[in-house]
Amino acid sequence: MILYADTSSLVKLYLAEEGSDEMRRLSSLADEVSSSNVAYAETRVAIARALREGRIREPEFRAARRKFEVEWADLPAVILRDEILRRAGDLGDRHPIRGFDAIHLASAIALREQVSSDVRFASADRRLGGAATAEGFRLAP
Repeated sequence: MILYADTSSLVKLYLAEEGSDEMRRLSSLADEVSSSNVAYAETRVAIARALREGRIREPEFRAARRKFEVEWADLPAVILRDEILRRAGDLGDRHPIRGFDAIHLASAIALREQVSSDVRFASADRRLGGAATAEGFRLAP
């Protein structure tokens, strides 16, 4: 099983927050964890925001950023292409989701079309989870 993680789920692997233990468990069960390449910037920014907002301290920030950088190097990211962006626009017409959420869903659909493995979708966002279900994904519990 491939676990496609949007940024709200991916960041849980690097910051201790609600759902982090479950996301770590799910990622350990998956054959592979994937995301869109936009998740790189989104995750780095989320880690930095946690420091600025005082949710983590400097040592935790450095450790989270370092761990993310090491693991990102091996994460098979879906590269944004024009057809993914256009599909994201179409998904935004059909579902009440934000722009980057539509990009994540379109990326997951592109991944599902390219592999023979089961692709499950992980998101902490209810609207995006609902849209993913409507598009035929099983959500990672």
